[in-house]
Amino acid sequence: MIAYNEQELIYLYHLGSMRAYEILLSEYRKFIYAYANRYDSGIEYSEDSLQEMMISLSHAFEAYRIDKNTSMRTYFFYVIKSSLSTKKRMVYRKIRYLDDKKKISLDQNIYGTSIKVENVIADTKKTYRPECQLEIQNREQISLDILEKKASPLEKEVVYYLQLGYKFKEIAEILGVDIKCIYNAHYRLRKKVRCK
Repeated sequence: MIAYNEQELIYLYHLGSMRAYEILLSEYRKFIYAYANRYDSGIEYSEDSLQEMMISLSHAFEAYRIDKNTSMRTYFFYVIKSSLSTKKRMVYRKIRYLDDKKKISLDQNIYGTSIKVENVIADTKKTYRPECQLEIQNREQISLDILEKKASPLEKEVVYYLQLGYKFKEIAEILGVDIKCIYNAHYRLRKKVRCK
């Protein structure tokens, strides 16, 4: 049998020789198996994924041209490496997708009982008893009365914007004052409410 080098085999493959194609695939199959095991042993490379890599390599056989000024091994190595990294990304994306599917709904009952997930993971400090709600409302009303009597106009505006959810820097920009004035007003408000 006559020995051919890889460039001659590629040339024969471009002419339509299936025997050259089989020789090239058998040669690079060994390389793909070895490289796949060395590249990442944590992922199971099934026969299907190895066949996908072989398909991408056969496309590389068709796309390779001698006038590209690159060696065939370098070009094929790049194709194999990119197909392996693509397969690895696909596996990790599938794992992440399955992890996202494990989320549960708060309205779901727990193992056939009437207890909802929402009740199990709810904040334990929150109380829905009417007497606690009345006490909280009384405290809020007392604090608002103290602020109404003792707070300056700037402090009242600061309270208003804080209740709307603005940050100190944003309040300073809205009111056109220095941020230190806002910090000081907030500090004075807290002192007045504590002293009641």
